[in-house]
Amino acid sequence: MLPPAARETLDEGIETVKALACDWVALGATSDAPLLAVDYDQRLRGLPALDPALAVAMLSKIDDAQRIARTNVSPNMVGELVRMAITR
Repeated sequence: MLPPAARETLDEGIETVKALACDWVALGATSDAPLLAVDYDQRLRGLPALDPALAVAMLSKIDDAQRIARTNVSPNMVGELVRMAITR
């Protein structure tokens, strides 16, 4: 179980998730894509390729969650939005 999200670390956490998601999408397009999160190379390569429409929707939802995180919405709620964005 993940610890509850905190406002102080929320944006950084979303940026990390966004980098991982971008790498996941890139690897689905080409196996020799340069990665942002090189430490997660093997784990990312083990994920199934995303349908392009699902990939765009996922990245859009993560961006929406990041925008919402800058408001007065509970960090835990934003964390749930991100979780839902990356799980189908």
